Amino acid sequence: MEATIQQNNISRNVSINIASFVASVQNALKTIKQHLWFMVKGSWLRVAGAWSLPRLYRRQLRMINALARGIEAHPIITNMALWAMGGAIVIEAFLSL
Repeated sequence: MEATIQQNNISRNVSINIASFVASVQNALKTIKQHLWFMVKGSWLRVAGAWSLPRLYRRQLRMINALARGIEAHPIITNMALWAMGGAIVIEAFLSL
């Protein structure tokens, strides 16, 4: 009899713990969603207007395409910059030993 009562108490405690865990996870997801929504539509973007994610994506694509056009238009400068960055990495590797 006492074993059954203890088993019922344990089952009840487990179900309460699971319910509180689910509630805390749902609360955390809600907080994350609100934070992300604030970042997309929030005050730090109000200076330039509230941008949607597709608008940010198009802006990023335009920037990448402009960068690609610049690299293709100036191959000598691009190659010099790549060689300089590679040399800096090698020098940094040797100096960190």
